[in-house]
Amino acid sequence: MAVLAAGYLAVTVAFFVEPTMGAVARPQAVVVLDGFGDRDARGFAVARADHVRTVAVSWPPYSTCPAPPSGLRVLCFVPHPASTRGEARVIARLARSHGWSRLVVVAGTTQVVRARLYLEHYYPGHVAYSGVDPTGVSGWLYQIVYGQGGLVKALFCRSAC
Repeated sequence: MAVLAAGYLAVTVAFFVEPTMGAVARPQAVVVLDGFGDRDARGFAVARADHVRTVAVSWPPYSTCPAPPSGLRVLCFVPHPASTRGEARVIARLARSHGWSRLVVVAGTTQVVRARLYLEHYYPGHVAYSGVDPTGVSGWLYQIVYGQGGLVKALFCRSAC
């Protein structure tokens, strides 16, 4: 039982607390997935740090697209379905239409592995990730459990759904 618990804990940490983020030389765009935390601010900061001019933001249809900070262009998109899978599909379409082959994706830390699975299916380019952490112990616990369910769905629905 202790071995199973240790294995579960190790996988949880590797997939949801400290996932591999990767790196991309000279990214062409930053893409911000919808979710918790101030992802827009992180996306804008990553864009400035990497000298990227375009930030694509997944934005719910009931709110307003963020105003572009000076020197940045913001493209807002509404994924269908409103999920990480829907976002990956739109990212692939945007990348084809804009000629992007190198991206940085801003996602919840607990969402990175799931986003990677979907993006590997829909997008052939190179992707690095920048994770936004949940706040507080309850935020981490909720997002880890939510992320585990989403990962199971991603593993089974990547090409079938």
